[in-house]
Amino acid sequence: GIRSHQQAASMTNLWEPLSGVLRGMEQRGVDVVVDAGRLGLEHSPMPLVRGSDLSLLVLHSDLPAVSGARGWARALREQLAPHGETLLGYVGRLAPEKELHRFLELADLPGARLVFVGDGPSRDLLAHQFPTAAFLGRMEGEELADAYAAFDLFVHAGTRETFGQTLQEAMAAGTPVVAVGCGGPADIVEHGRTGLLYPPGRLDRLREHVQRLVDPDLRARFAAAGREAAVRSQDPVHPPVGVLGVAGLNGGEPVVDLPGDLTA
Repeated sequence: GIRSHQQAASMTNLWEPLSGVLRGMEQRGVDVVVDAGRLGLEHSPMPLVRGSDLSLLVLHSDLPAVSGARGWARALREQLAPHGETLLGYVGRLAPEKELHRFLELADLPGARLVFVGDGPSRDLLAHQFPTAAFLGRMEGEELADAYAAFDLFVHAGTRETFGQTLQEAMAAGTPVVAVGCGGPADIVEHGRTGLLYPPGRLDRLREHVQRLVDPDLRARFAAAGREAAVRSQDPVHPPVGVLGVAGLNGGEPVVDLPGDLTA
């Protein structure tokens, strides 16, 4: 059953939006324990963002922080990647302002497949531009959590984003992020530590970063760092290091050493 290590009174704001998602996790066979001490949230319940991030954060304390959450997404993953393809996921509106045409740089990557979650006026054009991509339509709550968990990488193209909520959701789900290094994403992702950023005018760097993260060991390290940062970023009692750096993980050192210039 769903059990909490934190007093019910202080968890009210968390349980109200979260309970339905956790019930869905239990139906998929995940033994859920909200271990607030382990997550550093004793004094500050995290708000749920569209029913996706915390559904993958609150795991049984004996399970691995990332891989333990992904059992219920296995069927979706097998459907999308029947030959073991690397799944490059995007979540958001399918519209011109999202600049999704920039993903054409990734369309011919060997062994990779783009997956679009969302809907919008560019849906038909994108289906023509990306004939091998999967289009899953609009998703919310448990379905959206399944999609994040099924992705190997989360890719982001828009240069006009002011916040980047889906990046936070992906990081919270333990999915490594590759995003453009300006606007909201630059405030959320710490380059080389919690994800990888590329300059707006350098789509070749987008491709290079995705190719780099085909390595499952490196992906796992970024997944852990990004997930820890997403947890800490929502907790004012245990603030993040740097922009969204990792407190107590890898000694604050980058996961990989990469060029720091994100402007050209």
